[in-house]
Amino acid sequence: MKSVKYWQNRYSRANIKGASGAGSVGELLKFKTNFINSKIAEYNLKSALDFGHGDLGLANQIDVDRYIGLDIFDFPKDSFVKDNIELINIPFDEYDGDSCDMAMCIDVLYHILEPEQDYMKKTVDKMFAKAKKCVIIYAQDSINSPKGFGGGSHLYDSKWRQHVDDNYSESWQLVHQQDRPEPNSSALFFVYLKKEK
Repeated sequence: MKSVKYWQNRYSRANIKGASGAGSVGELLKFKTNFINSKIAEYNLKSALDFGHGDLGLANQIDVDRYIGLDIFDFPKDSFVKDNIELINIPFDEYDGDSCDMAMCIDVLYHILEPEQDYMKKTVDKMFAKAKKCVIIYAQDSINSPKGFGGGSHLYDSKWRQHVDDNYSESWQLVHQQDRPEPNSSALFFVYLKKEK
């Protein structure tokens, strides 16, 4: 897939720190970390399955006992990988390992391009299948996308919310939607909780 090749090339750089982009450093990283940690505490989440760990800017700062990060490249095993972090190089839809209290997907879905939308849907399906309690997604609001969103070599207005609404509204509840994007971002946080039977 074109998007996979793009990110494999980007992460092949010698200095991987910050390779995920502006959202993995500075004020945006602090905002994401604080938000996710607040939900981890609120819902008593002990483990996280991350669909797209990137440069680990976020993974190293979230407060869980166990973190499993998925991505499509081999991350260099160096000193800034914490002991509770497990990394797996695998396409998201092929993951068949352990479930976690929380599945999260941060700044990923709008990088899955137009010809790859079947893969996007399978990725979303895998998130909801492997989350025991909570799913946190940080992406564009695909129902009310910003005008002109997408384009370029690695952005597309993936219709992920429509897929969630069509397939998971009976068993999962949207409990939080961020009102407006942070500065220098077009993405919002969406939090889904599994409904009690």
